[in-house]
Amino acid sequence: MQPAGEISRYRGPLFLAVGTRDSIVFPQPALAKSLLSYHDGPEELWTESVDHGFGVERSAETVNKLISATVAFLKSNGQ
Repeated sequence: MQPAGEISRYRGPLFLAVGTRDSIVFPQPALAKSLLSYHDGPEELWTESVDHGFGVERSAETVNKLISATVAFLKSNGQ
């Protein structure tokens, strides 16, 4: 499975969340932006200055922000 190929076939709402200090999937947000270029539909790129795990080992703050952003995106796209 190739992410770009899968994204290009998907027309529904796409919410992509990345950490700009991610050392596993990088470089971010450049990689995320390139993937979004294959998507034809409603989309949002959410970025935060955190690692791959969204800093959950230090605090729930970023995860709480991510949850709120995800819910807002889903509501704004009729989900």
